[in-house]
Amino acid sequence: MVMRALVIGYGNRLRGDDGVGTTIAEIVETWQFPGVGAIAPHQLTPELADSLSQVDMAFFVDASWDLPAGEVSVTPVYSMEHELIVSHYATPSGLLSLARSLYGCAPDAWWVQIGIKDTALGERFSTPVERAIPVALEKVRSHLERMSPIATSQR
Repeated sequence: MVMRALVIGYGNRLRGDDGVGTTIAEIVETWQFPGVGAIAPHQLTPELADSLSQVDMAFFVDASWDLPAGEVSVTPVYSMEHELIVSHYATPSGLLSLARSLYGCAPDAWWVQIGIKDTALGERFSTPVERAIPVALEKVRSHLERMSPIATSQR
């Protein structure tokens, strides 16, 4: 089956709340929705551009200090024509730009950010982030269901 959507949850799972993106990607993978893939890298890297060029929809899921702890934000991501990728680190918009530049296409994409509270060493989430995980998952599921009935058949 061709993959139509990709969830990229990234972060450092050994730094408390910073690992929330990887956890969300791992949960999405357990849903086993036809046509939906999920990966959980430590960070965004240029190598992901190839995978992005092969899907219709992408989600970048990450922790954010810019939001109140436990708040979930979903915003569209657009490729930025002149955004540079520095070394082995990339941004969501930079990856979309790279996919478009190298492969001629990039998916519709959303950035799912979860406000965090604590990035101390450890694998436990703070209470606000723990409560935000189901909210973020529902937002991803909702977007997937609007794409097609891929997720509704699994409920």
